[in-house]
Amino acid sequence: MEDTACDTSHFQRWPLFLISFERNAENKEDYEKYRVGLATQINDVVVSGKDKDGFYLMNNFMNGWNGVYAYDVDSGHGVDAYENSSSLFIGWWSLLVDEEITEMYVETYNLLKDYDELPDILTDSKTTRERNEKILSVAWYKTILFCAIEMAG
Repeated sequence: MEDTACDTSHFQRWPLFLISFERNAENKEDYEKYRVGLATQINDVVVSGKDKDGFYLMNNFMNGWNGVYAYDVDSGHGVDAYENSSSLFIGWWSLLVDEEITEMYVETYNLLKDYDELPDILTDSKTTRERNEKILSVAWYKTILFCAIEMAG
């Protein structure tokens, strides 16, 4: 569809797709270019600064647009601007093996070490679906961030 951008939450799986495609490609250099291009897009278009606590803010869409994501007409709920920022905490972007992205993970991990409860940026309070309480924990995100740093490093 013309003028349609992918959301950052679902698109975060693309680094792994690129790794898979590269493993089976005759011309592996093309996939290196795609990986570098995607890392540049994350750094220059998707990441949009930091919140008041120092956590990175990500636009909701890969083209830099930050409109409402996953809006449900019946309930009137959706994910507002920057509320998709928690996709950074899942760790997929670390597979791009990019210095700036790795630094984002290191900074985020170091920030989160001082938290006992999730900061607002991680709670995605406007999502109407039920969430697993074990996944919505500081310990869960700290573990994922640690693994992301190790994979990238």
